[in-house]
Amino acid sequence: MANSETLSLQQQAARLQDRVLGPCDGYQPWLGSVTREPCGEPNRLLIRTASNAYFPQKMTVISLPDRDETVTQAVDAAWEFLEAVEEMDELRARVRVGVRMVELQKLLAVQQDYIAKRDAAAQMAALAPTLAEPEPQSSLG
Repeated sequence: MANSETLSLQQQAARLQDRVLGPCDGYQPWLGSVTREPCGEPNRLLIRTASNAYFPQKMTVISLPDRDETVTQAVDAAWEFLEAVEEMDELRARVRVGVRMVELQKLLAVQQDYIAKRDAAAQMAALAPTLAEPEPQSSLG
């Protein structure tokens, strides 16, 4: 009998697995990018749902905006208004006043836009009769 016939199927599979997957290089990415330990064990196949296995997820991010940038810009813009605040209640009151001022400014802008469009429409209506084309006159005579 040949040597492969005397080995069990499990032993043959173990030998094949050792050769196919190669030896362990000791790399442990969950401990950092430069962590390696000497290891002489062969690599083994693991079941994907095994709880003792590490499955990294690599993601590429182009840009992540600074989450506080909007708040920082708002505070910078209103710093003269907020600079004298010493207590949180006073800050809350000033913020409420600031929000009301912004809302009033938006309302005023909408009102001004409405008036401008209304006046433009009225001017167009007033000019409409003078802009109408004259009807052609017949040359029957």
